[in-house]
Amino acid sequence: MQNQIQQRTLLQLKSIDPFEDLNKRFECTITITKLAEKQSWCYPACTRCNSGTRFDGTVYICKKEQTVCSQIVHRYKICVIGTDGTSELQFMLFDERGTSLTGKPAEKLVKQYGRFDTPPEIAGLVGHKITVVVKVIPGQSIKPENDDPTFDILNIRKRHRKDSMLWTFNNEQIPAVLPTSFPQPANLPPLVPIETKKEGNQSSSSHKYASQHIQYMDIDQTGILDDTNMSTKRTFQGNDDSDKEKSDDSDSNSTMLKKGKRART
Repeated sequence: MQNQIQQRTLLQLKSIDPFEDLNKRFECTITITKLAEKQSWCYPACTRCNSGTRFDGTVYICKKEQTVCSQIVHRYKICVIGTDGTSELQFMLFDERGTSLTGKPAEKLVKQYGRFDTPPEIAGLVGHKITVVVKVIPGQSIKPENDDPTFDILNIRKRHRKDSMLWTFNNEQIPAVLPTSFPQPANLPPLVPIETKKEGNQSSSSHKYASQHIQYMDIDQTGILDDTNMSTKRTFQGNDDSDKEKSDDSDSNSTMLKKGKRART
C-alpha cells in the first residue's frame, strides 16, 4: 500500500510527516512560481555513486563513502517553489529531471555560469506547469529554516502549457499575472507644486500689454489717415478755406456786372 501513488493537493502535502510518510509517493500538478533564493542549482557529484562531495582544498571527498573521488561531475539540484492554487511548497529537480526541463546537462551550463549564477535556461522554468510524482525529503524538510516539507520530483508525468497565472497566498487568494515586457515604474521623486504668479503682477502685466497694444493700434491708424485722407485731417487741425474761396469769386462777379451797366447807360 505504501508504494501506491496517491493524488494530493499541495495543501494536503503540507501536513504530511517527513518520517512516517517517507516511503509514500504522491502525484500532484504544480506551476513553478519562482526559484529558491541563495541556493546553488548544481553540485559536484561523485561519479561512482552520484552522491555529493566536499572539497578539502586539494581533493574531493565523497560524502557517502568518505573516500577520495578520482573524478567528479556536476549534476542538477534545482530548488523551485511550486503551487497548485491551494498552497505553496518547495520541490527539488535533480539531474535527469532538470535536464529534461532545461534541455541541457548541468555539466554544459557550469562551464558558462557559476553555481550561484542563474542561467537563462533555469530562469525560464518559472511558469512551467507539470504533473509530477514526488516523495518527501526528510533531511531537507527538518531544517530549522524550513517551515514546510520539501519534496523530490521523481518523475515528470506530463508537461502542460506554460501557465501565465500565478497565485499569491494571502487571505484573499488573489491570482497574480506573470510580469510582462513592460518595466515596473521606478520610484519617482515627490511632485513639487508650481507656484502661481501673484494676481497683482498678472493684472499689471496684462494692463501693460493692453496699453502697448492700444498705443500701437493708434499709431497705425494715424499713419493710414496721413496717407489717404489729407483733406479730412485739415478739418480737425485748422479752418477749411474752401468755403472762403467760393465767396470771393461771387463778389468779383457782381462788381463786374455793375460796371457793365454803368457803361451802357
